[in-house]
Amino acid sequence: MDRQFKSDNAKDRFAVEHVVPFLLERIRREEDSKRIVDLATSMCVFPFKTRRGTRLGCLNEPGVSWYFARDDDKSATSTKSYRILDTRVLKKEDANSFKELFGRLDLISEYSEAVVINGLIDRMSMESDYTTVWWECAYDVFGLWKRDKSRVILADATKSIESNAFFFQDDCCPSDLREQLIRFGIYRDIKDVISKRYFWDRLPRGGEEKAAALLIEMGVPSTFVTNDEVSPRILTLITSIAETVDFDIELGERDRELCDLCHRLIFERVYEESDTAFQQMVSRTDSGHQGGIPVLNVRGSYVPLSFDLFYADDDILGEQPQKNLNLFGTTIDELLDPRKKRTPITVTASFAHLHIDAKKYKARVLKAMSSVHNFKEVHKPFSEYSLGNAGTRGGAANFYKWVWNRSQNEELAHNILRHYSGDGFCRPTIPEADIQLVLDALDVLRDGDSTCSFEIVMGAGEAFDEAKLLNRIPRAFPGVLVVIYGEFQEFDPHKYLEAVLEAATIDYATRRSIRADDIWENAYLTSGTLNDYAETYLQARIFTSQSRKRSLFFWPSYSEDSYTTAVARYIDDTYGTTIADAIALDTDWKEQYRNLVAGIRWFLNEYHETTQVEEVYGNVAALDDVKTFGEEKRIWQELQRKRNEYYSGSVPGHNAPRAYLSSTYQGRCQLCGGRTAMGVQRSYYWTFRIVKESENALANLPSNIFCLCPACHGELQYGSFMGKDMSSLVKLAKEYSSHIQRIIDSNEFDDGFPSAVEELANDEIEIEGFHRPIVCKVVVNGTPRDMAFSWEHFMRLAFMFSNAEE
Repeated sequence: MDRQFKSDNAKDRFAVEHVVPFLLERIRREEDSKRIVDLATSMCVFPFKTRRGTRLGCLNEPGVSWYFARDDDKSATSTKSYRILDTRVLKKEDANSFKELFGRLDLISEYSEAVVINGLIDRMSMESDYTTVWWECAYDVFGLWKRDKSRVILADATKSIESNAFFFQDDCCPSDLREQLIRFGIYRDIKDVISKRYFWDRLPRGGEEKAAALLIEMGVPSTFVTNDEVSPRILTLITSIAETVDFDIELGERDRELCDLCHRLIFERVYEESDTAFQQMVSRTDSGHQGGIPVLNVRGSYVPLSFDLFYADDDILGEQPQKNLNLFGTTIDELLDPRKKRTPITVTASFAHLHIDAKKYKARVLKAMSSVHNFKEVHKPFSEYSLGNAGTRGGAANFYKWVWNRSQNEELAHNILRHYSGDGFCRPTIPEADIQLVLDALDVLRDGDSTCSFEIVMGAGEAFDEAKLLNRIPRAFPGVLVVIYGEFQEFDPHKYLEAVLEAATIDYATRRSIRADDIWENAYLTSGTLNDYAETYLQARIFTSQSRKRSLFFWPSYSEDSYTTAVARYIDDTYGTTIADAIALDTDWKEQYRNLVAGIRWFLNEYHETTQVEEVYGNVAALDDVKTFGEEKRIWQELQRKRNEYYSGSVPGHNAPRAYLSSTYQGRCQLCGGRTAMGVQRSYYWTFRIVKESENALANLPSNIFCLCPACHGELQYGSFMGKDMSSLVKLAKEYSSHIQRIIDSNEFDDGFPSAVEELANDEIEIEGFHRPIVCKVVVNGTPRDMAFSWEHFMRLAFMFSNAEE
């Protein structure tokens, strides 16, 4: 409590002129008596200064601190939270005694803005919510705090507060998102009735911006990520979604809105505020956490990140690869790939809910989510994917078909074949609906797989349609049996066999092995339209036969020569001969003329737009690849870490020097800038290693390699006799290594500063095709040359000269 001091009131004058000195003397005599001190300081007789004059108050009033100011400090006045002793109404000796005695008792201290602010912050730190006391103290801090000048630590003001109050600002949280967060109870607006009454409504005009900065300094939450830690409220929201939302059924209206809110917070707000926090959140492996992170699929529904989710390259905007077509509309890949073009496989169970809408997410976001897979990267068996109840019910076969229609990589093919394979005592039969999938998988594995074990049962017509693939199976997949059914008649191939052997130039041992092959005793002719599969053979087994012997099948034809060709092809495939090609050498002049006409027409119709020389030579190599000091420091410290690993005996990882040189220099020679183009984006160059691979296991490190044309490679390799001098490169490397280590150790540079290596870049010396290289004067084969380096490449070379005393 306090009251107004009136100088014309005898009682008030008696209080300050006699009572205060008496209390000072009494306390001094019995200073050790807590009772005397408490009684004395609880009397309302101590003067303090306010803007409206002097008032009298108690020295031990709860929640109020006392200070004394210098006589020349006219600006220091009391507030509801603290008192400034009014020495003007006290005698000088009483005022000095007051300061000395109560200062020793820690009841008063000297006034300064920092001291008062710290006292207010201490009081605020004990509040468990944004109470009246907290806001009154905040307002007093606002009056004392000088923005951009005060060095006082304010964050303790919210140390004990665990409320869900949030300081909504449009630049961080748009109004519609604010309404959702408040409506779902995730946050409440810190600008409530109490805060307006005791803080916001008392601010001077134009003080809102300073007040906002002050509250943020005090730790009032205004963003969703603080120090790379995601707000616990968002984590609680994720957990609640994981516990209450069943993603295997259609979401209700409220669930949908809750998922919309969570999705927006994570993939817009958290992603924008902290890449580190976002990466940590979406890459966590505990399903309880990821089960509440919703991701949009191609149906416009949400699926949890705890499921394994999938996307394709062509789902991403701008990621579709350009198809290189020839004159006839055939892609180059199709020309190079000898496999049969196959139609998409029918999938009876839908996995579309696991196919996410990749257009909604940036490529780096997709890569950050460990449970999101590009179809072409699906390498694990079905059992190792978490697909939810609906996905599991779809079954392994349908899952493999669904993925196969999007990607046909070899590891996936292995997993498919292992799924259908039996053990050493059982050889399962492939279901008819799955035969196409199995054939596709077999077709992809050019080197075969000896672990496969199953039967493929097909009609004769369907089998001859796949004859090229099926005939590979005995050699590449010895555990797989091909069984066909239909109408067959025995067939004697021996006369065709002898005709082939007479025309063939082969040694006696091979000829004897061919004749001894028991398959000639198990040959059959199928039924079907004449010539549909002329000159084709099929190696399989008959479904109705008990013995299931390896047999040779031929398709009926008008021409006897077709059987001879089919026999020759079997011999070539089985014994590695080239008899069929030799038989086909008989010239068909009519076909030759047709081919000649087609070739001339194609050549005369071929058209390519005129290409400039610089375009044929490829892209200009931009060598300014270390933009900021932060990136430069990271590279340097990574080199130090790797060196320490080598010193400790760790085995180095695999390096890819040609990939590094290709991406850095676009295949251009570092000495002459020339480029031997093998296409618009491909070039021929030589890799020069200072220390050869035979001499050192680390010879593939980027610091040990140069990108050179064959001519410059030869000069650098063998041209020392005519003169060689790379001292300027060594000198510059040493200077830089010393300089960069010094500024890293000094902590003088912020990560956002330009890199120090940028200062070495040369904009005046022009080397063909290079942009802003670091250029060193060297002598190679007796000739002065300019040698260009990318910034990072130079850094890695310079690191070899760090700690030179070692």
